[in-house]
Amino acid sequence: GQMYGGSASCLKCHKNVYQDYLHNPHFLTSRAASLASIHGSFNPDSNTVAFNNGITVVMEKHKDGLYEVSYANGKIIEKERFDITIGSKRAETYLYWKGDKVYQLPISYYMSLHKWANSPDFSADSASFDRLITTRCFECHSSNIKNLPDPTDSINRSDALDKGTMLLS
Repeated sequence: GQMYGGSASCLKCHKNVYQDYLHNPHFLTSRAASLASIHGSFNPDSNTVAFNNGITVVMEKHKDGLYEVSYANGKIIEKERFDITIGSKRAETYLYWKGDKVYQLPISYYMSLHKWANSPDFSADSASFDRLITTRCFECHSSNIKNLPDPTDSINRSDALDKGTMLLS
């Protein structure tokens, strides 16, 4: 929140703890998505996951960012940007912002396999870009994020997130 000084503010008094934390899996659990934070390849020989029904998802570099793009018969079905990288040791999965909501991308990268594959618990039959990520997920996979106030004050809250309060690990 507004009073959070950032982990670098701990450095002066707790140098050893700070240095250890930089290599800790919790510190590495979430970060802004970039070529440096994504271990999977964007090269044409290893950036595609094919589904049995002719749908493919291709990890692509564009001038304005990195994307997962799904195709059917060579036509784009959906294209979403890599915004957040989650995970560090065994696998990485990726999230994207759409308005004030966060969704998981359908393809993850698995370090032990050295390849892209379906994200955990996603269907093996098609690429789905609609898995909503809630504040519950961020309780373990970030340092902070807050919900936006629900204008309807209903029992069926939307999980609109305040992007400005997000602190990645």
